[in-house]
Amino acid sequence: MTDDFVTRKWSTTTTSITSNMEVTIPKNCPICGVANSPTMIGCDIVDYYNNEKLQTISWKCTNCFNKYVTGHTRKDINDKKLHYLYIYPSPTPRDFSELIKNLSPRFVEIYKEGYYSESAGFLTSAGIAYRLALEILIKDYAIAELHKNEDEVTRKKLYAAIEDYLPNVDFQRVADVIRLKGNDYTHFKEKYDQVDFTMFKDYLNIFIDLIEVQLKINHPPIGHRE
Repeated sequence: MTDDFVTRKWSTTTTSITSNMEVTIPKNCPICGVANSPTMIGCDIVDYYNNEKLQTISWKCTNCFNKYVTGHTRKDINDKKLHYLYIYPSPTPRDFSELIKNLSPRFVEIYKEGYYSESAGFLTSAGIAYRLALEILIKDYAIAELHKNEDEVTRKKLYAAIEDYLPNVDFQRVADVIRLKGNDYTHFKEKYDQVDFTMFKDYLNIFIDLIEVQLKINHPPIGHRE
């Protein structure tokens, strides 16, 4: 698990037997999005396929005080580790400005796919989706803001698009971190294993912020000086 998850330990009593359990849950509340140390308010165990156990746990956020549920698997009733499966309600992905939404609706959709994969713990799938989202955002920016030919943009490799279409070196440096680490998620062996998923995601969000700043510069709400 990454820094987006935390491991909690607690004692639970069933039929007068107390067991020390270990459970991994997302660090942030899915409702308010704030990192918190939630209070466990209930749990239930259900038998399912092949005698495995599905354990649902109810939590109360210590920040917004809303309740949510996580689901976990157990190999058997004696298993001390609960393996994370899902959280309900699903976390809300980043809400983009109208400038970003209008520039690249497809970017927003692919980013959401990556976010939901990340929330479910499928970080390789999330990394691939985020890398694709980066490419879509850059190419839509090139077409809409730089007025580049769409056929030319479509055919260009991502590394070349970064070099040719981004306005300054800072943009290029940030985008290259996402490109290179994103490529890692599609390869048999990682080349840039010093970059963890949290750092990868941080650079993606930095890049999105940079694009939004550039869009605001290009489209000020008030016209030129009279």
